[in-house]
Amino acid sequence: MVQPPDFINSTKLQHVCNLRKAIYGLRQALRAWYTELRTFLLVTGFNHSKCDASLFIRQRPRHTLYLIVYVDDIIVTGSSDSQVHDFIATLAHWFSLKDLGQLSFFLGVEAHRSPRGLYLSQQQYICDLLVKTNMLDAKPPAELNWIGHLLHELRIQVSAPLVIYCDNVGATYVCTNPIFHSRMKHVAIDFFFARDQVARHQLRVAHVKMKDQLADSLTKALARKHFQDHRSKIGVLAESSILRGHISCRDSQGNN
Repeated sequence: MVQPPDFINSTKLQHVCNLRKAIYGLRQALRAWYTELRTFLLVTGFNHSKCDASLFIRQRPRHTLYLIVYVDDIIVTGSSDSQVHDFIATLAHWFSLKDLGQLSFFLGVEAHRSPRGLYLSQQQYICDLLVKTNMLDAKPPAELNWIGHLLHELRIQVSAPLVIYCDNVGATYVCTNPIFHSRMKHVAIDFFFARDQVARHQLRVAHVKMKDQLADSLTKALARKHFQDHRSKIGVLAESSILRGHISCRDSQGNN
């Protein structure tokens, strides 16, 4: 960065400016902005999520506010419209911001409203992220564990252990019966992680018949009737053509 001409002192050419405020575009500007915003949110009663660094939650007896921040993009929502509007007004008083109205797009997520509710579509972004982090073939126990922690922070009570439905009888026995493990020297670490979660009553692995495995509708080519039956059970509707995706995570990266 070069000093503006009017600030140059010809007798002190080796001196530099000591900034009192971060300037947009500098490497330190984003950190300074986030620190200032985080401090403001904590002072106003928000708690910083331990599961997601971009999430802040303010829990009050009669309402809850959620705020998600990514660089200088912010989403504010909550259980009370009036509280959301009041907080946005307070935020605008302390920071220079522009209210873009109802959410329509955020970080690769498209939001579509209909009489039945809010639909979110993030297929391509998720595919790119899984490929980038080498998690395209990630196993479900770790994913469910993260979801459980996030639900706890959102004050959503889960009264029973999270359930993984598996159509492999042997895999369900491995997760619950320690006798099997003494004979399995080369078993993947995923099984030991799942067994530990089952022992802590944080996870339950249940057997399901192959024809009733709902995950197959997302990973396999099924007969039309079979696919439609699975689709209805997981609550996916075929009403908005905007949400119908035909993108394969592997195909998007040039793989077959």
